[in-house]
Amino acid sequence: MSRVLFCFITFLRYKLEDESKKLVKVGRFFASSQTCSVCGYKNAKTKNLALREWDCPQCGTHHDRD
Repeated sequence: MSRVLFCFITFLRYKLEDESKKLVKVGRFFASSQTCSVCGYKNAKTKNLALREWDCPQCGTHHDRD
């Protein structure tokens, strides 16, 4: 990891902890655009890159892939 990236992550972690939040690292291939951030439902239909927005069928939360 480069020094600049390490400093950025350290700063980000510090700022998040100051707001009582935490930094969560995920793997490079984690399907974050396919997973509902509210309930954790994984929507396999969002593998289509042309699909830019989707609504979670489980909890109804609207998601924007951007």
